[in-house]
Amino acid sequence: MFENLPELKGPIINLCSDREASVDGCRGVIDYYDDRIKLSIQGGTVTFFGRDLHIASFTESSALIKGKLNNIEFQVR
Repeated sequence: MFENLPELKGPIINLCSDREASVDGCRGVIDYYDDRIKLSIQGGTVTFFGRDLHIASFTESSALIKGKLNNIEFQVR
């Protein structure tokens, strides 16, 4: 059924309800506020908007965002 799909490349973002987002392929943090977190990813940025946002975990290539997520915005370079 899915054998003809192209291989995915670039960042992968997983959402768990409106309370958690994991970003694999994160290249760094650009903005970090309790209502907005903006991350650098391959090809651009991703911004999470909400309330009580924080980075619960951060490694060289991934980030775990927790809080009340309201909106996600992508910007392509």
